Amino acid sequence: MQATGRVDATGSFTMPLPAAAVANNSLPLIACYVSTDQQTWISVAQVPISASDTFCGVTGVGTASPGVTLINGIQGDYFYIVAIW
Repeated sequence: MQATGRVDATGSFTMPLPAAAVANNSLPLIACYVSTDQQTWISVAQVPISASDTFCGVTGVGTASPGVTLINGIQGDYFYIVAIW
């Protein structure tokens, strides 16, 4: 499953996941990338060094709305998110 787009003014984007992606206490493999020009892509860390860093993680585990969420993205940047389970 994948999602692409541009970061909006909120700096966040969540790609919804089906319940199967987090069933039986499992987590999907995820990758998140950002780009200013869609020619060079930078991998987004899943553990931020500071609270203002762009990061990405699995959210909503154990709820009806699991997803992969990009946080603190820069408005106007492009994102590319992939999840495999």
